[in-house]
Amino acid sequence: GVAQEGTRRPLPARPRAFPRSFSTPIPAGAGAGPLRTMAEVGMSFEDRVGETLVKQSGDLEGRGFSLKNLERCTVIIMDSSAEGACEGVTDSRILVGPCSGLVSVANCDNCVVSVVCQELKLSGCRSLKVYARTSKPITLEQCEDIGVGAFNVDYADLQAQMEKAGMDADAPVEASVQDLSEGEQPSWRALEPAETWLPLEESMAIPMEAADDDDQAVPPAAPAETAELELETVPVPLAEPELEPELEPEPASDIAALPSPVEPEPTDAELYPEYAKWLEEWEASLEAKRAQQEEVSLKNRKLGAEAMDKFFDERTDAKARRQSANRQAQEEKLRLINSRLERGDDQPWDAVADLVDLKVEGGTERQRKLIIQLKNMPLERTRS
Repeated sequence: GVAQEGTRRPLPARPRAFPRSFSTPIPAGAGAGPLRTMAEVGMSFEDRVGETLVKQSGDLEGRGFSLKNLERCTVIIMDSSAEGACEGVTDSRILVGPCSGLVSVANCDNCVVSVVCQELKLSGCRSLKVYARTSKPITLEQCEDIGVGAFNVDYADLQAQMEKAGMDADAPVEASVQDLSEGEQPSWRALEPAETWLPLEESMAIPMEAADDDDQAVPPAAPAETAELELETVPVPLAEPELEPELEPEPASDIAALPSPVEPEPTDAELYPEYAKWLEEWEASLEAKRAQQEEVSLKNRKLGAEAMDKFFDERTDAKARRQSANRQAQEEKLRLINSRLERGDDQPWDAVADLVDLKVEGGTERQRKLIIQLKNMPLERTRS
């Protein structure tokens, strides 16, 4: 296998769980012995950015594979496998050769996937173009904007690998879909037939470089007594010169610089221009109402402050007037008392009249007249 070096950085893990555990038993190949786990015998590419990752025929030998947390990568697997899993891949292009079991694709966004397998399951995926050839219907769970079309890849060992995986090479190319996603609208659409992809030419154009240990792409050097066996089990595919004799292999930089096969999603303003215009006008009207309300609030606060000042001023003036009137009445009362003391008690009804408010009119009219009469004509005078 060959891996092209690229920029690496750790990618955050997806919040949803992987659809199938790595410890699930995987057959080691057709006619193999006891079952082994994918962690022991499988191939995995994880946490890659901007790389081209290739597995040639004979690299997997019917084992499983996993792809996890890849971004802007091109993955080419031109070999048969037992089972595969793909999680957290974004803005990438993936080729999976014939798989004799289930291929699970979970939580992937904006990718182009070409796959040949017995069964294909997609869960939590968005904006995918899937070109598949499957024995069972493709299962979609909680997916959105999935395009499904006929398998569009061809390379030298494809037919032989399909027979090894137990698939009929003469079966219909188009795959059926079983949509289990919730929602009123279907989560998938049919794609037009795409141009045939020849990954063999791209993989031959990639420079042969040593991969890292975690790639599991370049096997260690074989001992002298097993060198012949390794050469037989890991054949190197050769391009057929008679098909396109004048074509030259493309440089590796051209493959790494391939644009994303899936166009970016349009914005809401591009999808709904009338709604965007209405939303802008509505926000402008809200801003105008807010400014108007702030102006009215300031005006009312000013008027309220002026009214409160006026109220307190009037109350202070009224209190001062009442105090002045009370002082005058008290002084008048004291003056009358002093004058009466000076005259003596010869006119007691004058004192009684002074203690009564004779200006009040009402039901006491008789008593008022009587007091006035006694004041003016005491009993001593009337008796005499």
